[in-house]
Amino acid sequence: MAFSDYESQLARDSCSLLPMPTLETDRLILRSFRKRDVDAMAQLFANPDFMRFSLGVFTQRKQTVVFIEKVMGWDRAGIPSQFAVIPRGKDTIIGYCGFFYHPEHGIEDI
Repeated sequence: MAFSDYESQLARDSCSLLPMPTLETDRLILRSFRKRDVDAMAQLFANPDFMRFSLGVFTQRKQTVVFIEKVMGWDRAGIPSQFAVIPRGKDTIIGYCGFFYHPEHGIEDI
């Protein structure tokens, strides 16, 4: 299904969150990514079990840097993107979740 430019812009405008909120539950904190998250995420992205249902294993740290920079850019642009998932009371990332922006279609995907 193709979207018109108007529909694509409407989708972006209606989904825009400025800035990405920090969400908290009893057990988890979902927050925006930070540059300092690269090393922890590089370890997760290199784990085949962790990446089994996702983007595929990242074999180079630079791939993680590119991913986090892209997500942070979407966040700065007000485009819903990925949350870093952290257990409450810790500062260790255990995963990520959220939206992937598809600029070629002007839509977000969970």
